[in-house]
Amino acid sequence: MLTFTESKMTFSFPEDDVYRIEKSDLLSKVHLKATECVVWRNDRLVFVEAKCSSPRPQRREDFDQFISDITEKFVHSITFYNAVMLRHEEELLPMNIKKVDLRKADYSFVLVIHGHQLSWLPPLMDALKSKMRDALRLWSVADVNVKVINDELALDRKLIVESQA
Repeated sequence: MLTFTESKMTFSFPEDDVYRIEKSDLLSKVHLKATECVVWRNDRLVFVEAKCSSPRPQRREDFDQFISDITEKFVHSITFYNAVMLRHEEELLPMNIKKVDLRKADYSFVLVIHGHQLSWLPPLMDALKSKMRDALRLWSVADVNVKVINDELALDRKLIVESQA
């Protein structure tokens, strides 16, 4: 198992199923932003980003910047992953991540926010889906595959194994 802590949450996945994209040496050379990881789950590649908090929609400028930053991480991550698969054999990828057929790949994007109330999640998810609309169309991803969840839902869905207070 590969276990790591991000934003007060502990993630743990089988080593063959998780690519710590954010820790890639190649990524640091191309100066892109990336999610914490890409996980092979339920026959799909899931790009996971973790945060400790987010601005409220009422703080419009901060909220819009937050959504833009998360969108950028998701878009950079899917682009980087596909580039690695097609052009960078030197990048060490876990077995189940490496064997994905890009022509048939099914993608999901999950933002996990520690400590968020359930009622705070829908406005974030709506804004993220809206901001990602063009990228979703480009990669043929249905907007139902964009999720914003809190640590409680992440525990239920076994995306995390522990959440700190």
